[in-house]
Amino acid sequence: MPSPRYTVRLPEPLTALHTHVTDFTARVKVMEDILTAWSQRADRSADRRPDTAPTPTDRPRASRAQPTPARGQRTRTPRQQRALREKHLRGVPVAALQEA
Repeated sequence: MPSPRYTVRLPEPLTALHTHVTDFTARVKVMEDILTAWSQRADRSADRRPDTAPTPTDRPRASRAQPTPARGQRTRTPRQQRALREKHLRGVPVAALQEA
């Protein structure tokens, strides 16, 4: 057992290793917290009855980002959108494009 009057000084490589291990431990803790939150959310959604409609948090982000069009509302294909954009850039008035 070392005497209390002596302090142990770690060599430089060990000090650097200790710093890296400390940082790594903190990152692992953050990942554990994230995984715990995900598993708790999955447990809550598993408890829900299958006949209930999914909530916005149950749906993937991509489906929340772009709402579905209302019934009867027409949507244009990417090709149609590109054609209208090109016509507008050529100088066709917007009113004429809306009639098309």
